[in-house]
Amino acid sequence: MFLSLLCSRRRCLPWRGRRVLHLGFIVLAATPLFDQSAHGQRIYDGPALSFSTLELGWERRSFDDPFLGDADGIHAAFSFAPIPILYFAGDFRYASSEDFLRSDEDIDFLDARLGVGARFTLLGFLAPYIEGGAVYGQLDRPGSRDGYDGVGFYVEPGLKLGLFGRLEASVAGEMTVLDDTTFFGGKAGLMLGITDHFGIGVDAGISEHSDYFGVGVRFSW
Repeated sequence: MFLSLLCSRRRCLPWRGRRVLHLGFIVLAATPLFDQSAHGQRIYDGPALSFSTLELGWERRSFDDPFLGDADGIHAAFSFAPIPILYFAGDFRYASSEDFLRSDEDIDFLDARLGVGARFTLLGFLAPYIEGGAVYGQLDRPGSRDGYDGVGFYVEPGLKLGLFGRLEASVAGEMTVLDDTTFFGGKAGLMLGITDHFGIGVDAGISEHSDYFGVGVRFSW
């Protein structure tokens, strides 16, 4: 029905747009037919893209405010997949900036999330997922209306991808609603598996209120 609505009137969607849409459906339908191999040898040789993990790291956060300096922070996250398609996740980020030209107060950034997600593993090296849940966010900005402090919800669609060797990549979009305000952002990362259960990685993210770059370690099982 969706396709019939798009194609019933040519002006509803340009011809080029309909061709791209059709091509996307063909690629999705044909994906299980492909094998990530080169002369029978797998390109990605890392462990399965696990959603049962513990991550710990450091990050450098910059804020969208000319009066607010960059801040060092910490990041901790976990996920647990009791069954192949379902997983639970939690995420905690904290940073504090001492460089604020409008006052002598420290500026605290905090983001804590608890959610549930669904994921699908394709061909052993692709894992699209969608996650959502509750979030608590805080950004203190004395003398400014741009700060926030409240409870809301978030939605995060993303993809994990096994590249080659033990190298993994991840990319995701984010939508967070706090204090009746919607924030959009995105993040990406690279993780190198040292063993099947331990890896080191880098990640970065952007949003409407701050950006960050981080390094850390991951334990998986």
